[in-house]
Amino acid sequence: MTEGLHYRCDYRQFSRLLGFNRDDRTTPSLYDLYPNGAGKDDFVEAALYIDPTKANGKTDGLKPYFYVLNNLLRATIDPKISDATTVQNHAPTILVCFGLGKRFSVTDLMWRHIQEVSLISSQSFPYAPYLMYIIEQVTGFGFHHDVTHLDWNVKRLQAKASKGKELATDVGGSEPEQAADDEPHVPSMDPPPSAFGGRGRGNATRHALQRFMSYFC
Repeated sequence: MTEGLHYRCDYRQFSRLLGFNRDDRTTPSLYDLYPNGAGKDDFVEAALYIDPTKANGKTDGLKPYFYVLNNLLRATIDPKISDATTVQNHAPTILVCFGLGKRFSVTDLMWRHIQEVSLISSQSFPYAPYLMYIIEQVTGFGFHHDVTHLDWNVKRLQAKASKGKELATDVGGSEPEQAADDEPHVPSMDPPPSAFGGRGRGNATRHALQRFMSYFC
């Protein structure tokens, strides 16, 4: 692919190519904050579970905010494809950090995890898509993809009509004009109430996304 040319990517380049800045690189490492990982006492302190006596590392019993957050982690910085009933690998420690408001370096987490799986062949390699992207950026060569994934075009769902009334359709027509007082609301990044008591899965999803993305923006 590189026709015999050798390329290097250091820690700083790795971080910048993934969109992180100096603030992330100078933030404490997750490995230093919790050298032995998070345990039950940490789960209780961070108030991850609805019932603190059932803080057993399972997803059953997690507060909605942390349940959604765990699913986000499984698809991004701590990828998992098996056993969705257990909070695995780095996810327990990451959830504790979110619960206690402790920031950690995402660059350091990914960099060290890549080193770990490179030395232990029995572990799956979770960051292949990220590394493929970095290789493409550094070398200028692109990987051949059998399938082209189209961008998601998110549309607002219309409210359900009451009985006897027809729902407005968007087939062949334009989207209804948004009213001036219907502008999207951008909530603050403060810790959401649902993280400490829960007010439904919908609010938990919105707040978890906001808090999660604040680590990358």
